[in-house]
Amino acid sequence: MDFHSTVLTIHGSNLIWRGQWGGPEMFCAGSSSFSNRMSYFGGSAHLYRALVLARQGSLELACEQFRQAKARLDEADPDGLLPPALGGLAAAAWLLGDVNQVRRALAAYDSRASGGNYLASQLAESYSSAARSVLIGAEHSHRKLLQLAGSAAKKGHRALEMLNLGLAARTGTRGDRQLGPECPSWCGVSSPACRRDRKQDRKWELGK
Repeated sequence: MDFHSTVLTIHGSNLIWRGQWGGPEMFCAGSSSFSNRMSYFGGSAHLYRALVLARQGSLELACEQFRQAKARLDEADPDGLLPPALGGLAAAAWLLGDVNQVRRALAAYDSRASGGNYLASQLAESYSSAARSVLIGAEHSHRKLLQLAGSAAKKGHRALEMLNLGLAARTGTRGDRQLGPECPSWCGVSSPACRRDRKQDRKWELGK
């Protein structure tokens, strides 16, 4: 089972276990009436949908769900899920070539990067590091992701290692493209070769 599947399985099983899958709790903003219940509603439900859509390659829809997750988690985030929501938004926007959205998501991430458990924080760091290639260059992001992969490997976290290696491969490829004559910049691509590359990148199969 890959890293994304693990995350989705954990969230899905908890939702079902609490009897909240498809219930109104999933769509309510954090409020005192639900303070004693697991917080798999509102922002976390949108984050769940965003990850599913991203894995399916529906990146525009995924970005919308990530944005809704951010809005809800800004109100209440007891589980520390805002960093991975912002990191995921930045990564999805990066794959779409929406540089302005990448910048906004990373700015928000940098101001709220702390908090959350190990799984959430590592997922957030991986995605934000890949998207940050827009700001600091593909080469630097590539090295950072390889470092994260090496750290995960030392801890025996194989799925996380593969996630970072997959992202590193993408940033490495993007770095080559940026230097090519047909692709002066990654966003606003117009050449047939770059359009083909973008279609290939739309499938969110990180870790492969």
